[in-house]
Amino acid sequence: VVVSLNKKNGGSSPTVINDPTAGNQVNITNAFTLIMPPTYALADTYYCGLSWNAVNEDCSSATPCPSGSNSECPVFEDCIPFTNCGKDFVFLSDSTVQGGGPDVDDVKSTFYCGATMDSDNFDCDESTPCPNGPSDCTKENEGCFAFTRCNAEVPPESFINTTFVSEEFLYHTSSSPTFTQEDTTTTMMTNTVSNSADLTDSVATITSSSATTSFEMDSITTTSTTVTDTTTTTTFASNNNSPNTSLQSVRDSGHDFCENAIAVRELPSIRTGTTTTATSDFESSLEETCGASLESRGVWYTFPSLDRRVVRIEYQLFATGIGKSSLSVFTDACNEGLRSCIGNAQAESHYYSFNDLLIYEFLAESDVDYYFFLAGENTATVGEYQLNITEHPIPSNDVCESAIELKKFPSSIMSGSLVGATPDFDGADAQTCVSNIDTRGVWYKVEGRGAVIKLEYQLKTVGLGNSKVAIFKGSCDNLVCWNSIEGEDHYYNENDVVSYEFLAGNGEIFWILLSGEHWYTVGQYDLKMREHAVPENDSCDEAISFQAASNQQYSDKSTTVGATPDFDESSSVVLSSSCIANWYSRGVWYRFEGNGAIVRIEYQLNSVAGGDSDLSVFTGDC
Repeated sequence: VVVSLNKKNGGSSPTVINDPTAGNQVNITNAFTLIMPPTYALADTYYCGLSWNAVNEDCSSATPCPSGSNSECPVFEDCIPFTNCGKDFVFLSDSTVQGGGPDVDDVKSTFYCGATMDSDNFDCDESTPCPNGPSDCTKENEGCFAFTRCNAEVPPESFINTTFVSEEFLYHTSSSPTFTQEDTTTTMMTNTVSNSADLTDSVATITSSSATTSFEMDSITTTSTTVTDTTTTTTFASNNNSPNTSLQSVRDSGHDFCENAIAVRELPSIRTGTTTTATSDFESSLEETCGASLESRGVWYTFPSLDRRVVRIEYQLFATGIGKSSLSVFTDACNEGLRSCIGNAQAESHYYSFNDLLIYEFLAESDVDYYFFLAGENTATVGEYQLNITEHPIPSNDVCESAIELKKFPSSIMSGSLVGATPDFDGADAQTCVSNIDTRGVWYKVEGRGAVIKLEYQLKTVGLGNSKVAIFKGSCDNLVCWNSIEGEDHYYNENDVVSYEFLAGNGEIFWILLSGEHWYTVGQYDLKMREHAVPENDSCDEAISFQAASNQQYSDKSTTVGATPDFDESSSVVLSSSCIANWYSRGVWYRFEGNGAIVRIEYQLNSVAGGDSDLSVFTGDC
């Protein structure tokens, strides 16, 4: 179990409105009290682009980035906040802002903590700023709201059209103008506990939009929470370019025992319920409890997996200060003798907010029934809960046989995600090219043309493990490890770029596996392949000739970048001569005929920290 360092605050891929003042917009000139949204609702306005103006000119082709992170954006693009590509609000452009758009600091200066969306009853004197979102709010029953009038120097009218807001947003907020549980979704999502990798960049995400009605909170105490269930609508997106599908939650009961587990047969699925009336499920320490305590009281679900896929579970227990949330995943759970633990995870408890959101991902094999046990760490850890189950789409190049061929020369640029990838090897099959048998990646292949190929692989994860490129020769049913290279991970930046060059002989096939160090080292990636031109004087037979005459100088500028190795490891020159620093060194050739005079050669290799320069002088024939 790891703690994700790059989290998602929520937000769906919004409907694009080319004319923000048309369509489902309604006039609210006399209803400004209804457009103080919780700040996470503004995630719908975050889109990738070169500038605010550029994004708004073509919303249909812009990529949503609801987390606010550039890692969700294509190369060379930034995540632009407060655009008009969202469906709920219309922002005004400030002429003093380069590239257009409102002043981001001005907008955030209106973010204040409070317990109501109603500006008429919003007490600015008792409120505190929350420019970073709900994490800045410390009082119970508080959310972080935008467009308040608490900053007298920045009225909302200066950056947003206050006469228009989406009809959908009005509908969902007018029925519950006080702070509801949906406003803590941001806090829950920013305290994520996971065994997964890139939670920000997952292809199939569960997001909470401004149009989401979740649990309306009746009361909170230091030991338990009473939550009244209303309608829950959650948005699922299979990828950034697909339309969203709204899904109604299902309220469950009567699943206290394994034998009464509720079957979830279609994904995605949202389930709600309570564990307050649940009883203990295990009696002996000799039983396989998969990390659950004998005191735990929980409920059961079963998932009959028909296809091999990566399944994601999100479990939110609405409990405060009474113990950690606990999730256990089994097969044959109802048969004590055959019960097997697939994995378990826990989420931290807090005295002033709900438990962290627990996120767990695993590889579900085909034709296997899985059982999920939702509980807490002790008999007191019970409450209302929400369970979201989704699946990650498996990449088209998940297996060697489906490798994407890199055919665009001299360069190809590819991008994608490892999130839905499945493990590629069992045991020793990986040889030495893969660090762990449970790592999972995607495949490419390239056919050599007798030139040097350079690969650059950027895995956009933070603190989840090293990136890894494994290169194989042979065939998919008989892969031979040729080489592997890693890129270091960092806790505050994306992984280093893996850069590797190799000579691809004419007609040679190379299989390239892009992966990470661990099961959870997955996320968005970029791959660049470049073929270097072979220099005209790459071999001895093609050496450039010049005359070494008295008092005359010969000068040439060129490159060794595309040069190929000149000697075999077992060649006589390598074995008998001290002229060769390394048999695999690659360079270019010149030749001249002496005239009895001393010759001076100056050679400058313009390389930084790539190794020593090497000059060799031979006589004789090639």
